[in-house]
Amino acid sequence: MNREAMKDYEKALEIADRIGDRMTSSIALTNIADILFEQHEFSRAEMLYSRALDICREIGTGKAREKTSAIWVSFLGKLGRKDQAREALRRSIALLEEIDAPARAVAPRINLAESFLSPWPQRSPSKR
Repeated sequence: MNREAMKDYEKALEIADRIGDRMTSSIALTNIADILFEQHEFSRAEMLYSRALDICREIGTGKAREKTSAIWVSFLGKLGRKDQAREALRRSIALLEEIDAPARAVAPRINLAESFLSPWPQRSPSKR
């Protein structure tokens, strides 16, 4: 099942890149990274999550950045990189406050508080 999904996401990424649809490229990269993470290909997943987040930062859409940041934080936390995950949460909170979206900053604040509990919260990021 993941093989078929991977092929479709890769094709979507190829098309989105070709036509310059950066938002769809970011979504496809995140979906591919999710599959790689499930397959324990952490290095490749990290690279794609990072690329997706960079695209979201470049195009400046708050909601996309918020979702990709949440997935990135979950990824870092599951790998035991709590300090990096907390820093990513702090950046997400700052971004949401900067774009005047305090209601959307509630979830990252709760996740930041929970990150100090042991073990790391194991919730999966919500799917698209």
